[in-house]
Amino acid sequence: MLFALRLGLQFGLSKLTGSAAPLHSYTHLVLGLVMLVVTTAGAWFDQWLILRVVNRRA
Repeated sequence: MLFALRLGLQFGLSKLTGSAAPLHSYTHLVLGLVMLVVTTAGAWFDQWLILRVVNRRA
């Protein structure tokens, strides 16, 4: 999923800027920040789900 998101962002940014996306520093920064947020949110959700299942009352 993260791979597909990264490719989609790269193609979207390249269409938006008119050049290859990660070659300019600001587009590379945007790509990195979006991936950071998505990865952090995914890790938080995994931990929340695991703790919810473990702490479930039987």
